[in-house]
Amino acid sequence: MKKVFIISSVLLAIALIFLGIYNFVYKKDSPEQLADAQKSSKNGGFLSGFENEKKISVLVDSDVSNPILNATGKTVLYYSKSESKAKSLILDGTGRINEISFEDRASGLSNAIISPKGDKIILAYKNGESTSIFLYEASSKSVKKIKDGIDDVFWDGLGNKIIYKYFDSRTGKRTINIADPDGANWKPLAELPYRYLSASPIPTNSVISFWNSPDANQETILQTAGIMGGEVKKIFSGKYGADYLWSPDGKRALVSATDTADKSKIFLGIINGNGGEYRNFAVPTMVSKCVWTGNDEIIYAQPGSVPEGSVLPNDYLSGKFKSADTFWKMNVNDLKKERLIGEESMKEINEKFDAANLIYSPEEDALLFVNRYNGKLYELKL
Repeated sequence: MKKVFIISSVLLAIALIFLGIYNFVYKKDSPEQLADAQKSSKNGGFLSGFENEKKISVLVDSDVSNPILNATGKTVLYYSKSESKAKSLILDGTGRINEISFEDRASGLSNAIISPKGDKIILAYKNGESTSIFLYEASSKSVKKIKDGIDDVFWDGLGNKIIYKYFDSRTGKRTINIADPDGANWKPLAELPYRYLSASPIPTNSVISFWNSPDANQETILQTAGIMGGEVKKIFSGKYGADYLWSPDGKRALVSATDTADKSKIFLGIINGNGGEYRNFAVPTMVSKCVWTGNDEIIYAQPGSVPEGSVLPNDYLSGKFKSADTFWKMNVNDLKKERLIGEESMKEINEKFDAANLIYSPEEDALLFVNRYNGKLYELKL
């Protein structure tokens, strides 16, 4: 009897050992265990793949044009050209998208620029070489044509005024002007010697900056003018293909400019608010791929290989090629930088990103951008 007991005990022990091995090797994790593993990965656990999958995700699964943060910083306003509708994305984590009670009622709409308050939209209609500009007011749901000869329209920082280029067909003169959104109470700020205009209000003051649109074959002249009038100042020049992005306090501006010795290269730099103290960061990217996170830090998308013989920024801006970007954060004082997504993680994501219209989230926890490959709005978790 004792022998039988011993043999039975040994067989039971062997069975338990094999059962334990089976459970360890073959048994699948329960949903609860997987959920715990995902939580663990976000806190530096072993299942890092789950984190990588959610590092970049789609916020708006359709084409997005001219996205901006509204005046409160809680909503992204944008225009969907395929749907011919202006929309708003609520940044509350729900993914809610609302229409801004506007629908394109005519053909040939080439651009829709929503004001920071979301209550007005500038509509640009192309007809051959000419452009007609209209104002849509959400409160009255009315559309009013603004005078002929206007193009290159921009909102001021608050959305109370429009800044635009005007061509006088009688005199052949071009001017930059400021007016009420409907074109009333207009006032010329400066005469322009060039055809294509870029402009931006300088944050925290009543000054407008403007320059000839980036062209690698043309020197870029950065000028300023007071909204209430006054002297027009040339504050920076000597760079070709240059573009500018002001810091939130208006005391500095990023500068991207073409390398005149090799036009397939473009570099990022910085100037102070008066156009002085230029520094070249030697970072190969464009202002259109940058956003300020504060007064000292920027996030930028750095393009991958550029086709041989390209001219920057011309060929990129005209759509001749798309880039494959990596994402970086940099302090503009000490130039310390870090990749926001590691090289191996980018390979796991297995998608190309050509980032444009970068927006830093008001919660400081995400970068929003439009991917030029598909026009969708993405979120990069920070």
